[in-house]
Amino acid sequence: MQRLSQVLFVEAPWVFKPGWEIVKPWLKKYAALVRFVSVDEVRREYFTPETVPADFGGPGFPPKAK
Repeated sequence: MQRLSQVLFVEAPWVFKPGWEIVKPWLKKYAALVRFVSVDEVRREYFTPETVPADFGGPGFPPKAK
């Protein structure tokens, strides 16, 4: 029985990716559930402009240019 469909590492520090490459072989099929993504990817894939949480930029999707 699978309880997770995805695990997202949002804006993970660079050290996570090499560490993940070491751990990944031990997790076998569960390794495919892990994705390293940016905040922009999360905004586009999981939220509409009206539902973006404040932690991900809130209203104003797509993000305003600085």
